[in-house]
Amino acid sequence: MRFLAAHTIGMTPLHETFRHFVSEELNMPAPDYLTMLHKDLAALGVDPMALPSLDMPPEAATDAGAPGIGYVISGSRLGLSVIRRQGYWGEQQGFRSLYMEDDSGPACWKALLPWMRQRNFNRAEQEAVSAAALASFDTFARAFAVSPAEDSLKEKRADG
Repeated sequence: MRFLAAHTIGMTPLHETFRHFVSEELNMPAPDYLTMLHKDLAALGVDPMALPSLDMPPEAATDAGAPGIGYVISGSRLGLSVIRRQGYWGEQQGFRSLYMEDDSGPACWKALLPWMRQRNFNRAEQEAVSAAALASFDTFARAFAVSPAEDSLKEKRADG
């Protein structure tokens, strides 16, 4: 549960930029990871709206930084596919996570890499992409740091 809660906290400030980047720049349907996470948490009895929130990091809040956010979120889906193959906590208890089971991430990654190679980024754009990627990684690290412990999450059940 905490894994999903932390991903929700980290994804929330970044998701709209990711969604826009994937649909507008990569010209493909953007996976709605935030909705998947919300549905997973609700199915586990946790109110996702009761979780702590983080602001969009200023380094990621630029149009030039959107590829950096896309890089982090798309790339993290590759890591989640490895975790999924190994088996994750909910799977053993019969809980099939929408977020963990989604396999649209590799398609985003496969579209992102040639998109980035085809761009001739100037120095300022390169710095903006790098800064946004680093800020995105930091956002997820902070999300894990502020995510409630399992016992606390059980108290944040959607049904009271």
